[in-house]
Amino acid sequence: MTNTVTIVYLITSAFGAYILFRYMNIFFDRTEVDNKIEFASYLLYYLSIDFLFLTFNNYVVNMIFNLIVFFLLTFNYIAPLKRRLIATVSIYMILMTVETVVMLTMQHFGISLLSKDSDFVLIAGFITIEIISYNVMLFLSNFKLVKNDNKSSPLHWLSIFLIPAGTLASALILIAKINADNLTAVIINIIILFLINIFVFYLYDAL
Repeated sequence: MTNTVTIVYLITSAFGAYILFRYMNIFFDRTEVDNKIEFASYLLYYLSIDFLFLTFNNYVVNMIFNLIVFFLLTFNYIAPLKRRLIATVSIYMILMTVETVVMLTMQHFGISLLSKDSDFVLIAGFITIEIISYNVMLFLSNFKLVKNDNKSSPLHWLSIFLIPAGTLASALILIAKINADNLTAVIINIIILFLINIFVFYLYDAL
């Protein structure tokens, strides 16, 4: 991979670690969590998965490592073994399903995510996978709130839907416009969109 693709991967991987954290929140209660240890564990996950990908880039190695680390991350939370196993397998399958769907969709249109000839294909693939994974996570989080009979106004629920939907649409439009002249600007804009979503939903959770 070129330096540009590597930088984009490191950025999207950081967002991926945040998405994994949010998926864990769906399965576990954070009431008695040590925030410093939790942050350090996800940071270590981010650094480790980047090192493995950039060093070996082997699908089997990455799969095994992810399953092991996902399970270890569940020990940040108080839960029975059964829930830890269910969360590990469920989160991994969701993320892998998203990645597979993106790859198959791109291949359907004659675009190979595994192509080494086009940086833009890899960049578009990395970003699209994280955006869709994030939106799936938001849908599942909202479903959990509904199941728990969380009392929120219709305007709040509309905002929860429109913000990620608007982000997804905007990001996909930006990805479609990527070229050698505007690559940096597109990446910066997509990062800004991600950050807006993170802060908006952090504020929503706090409220």
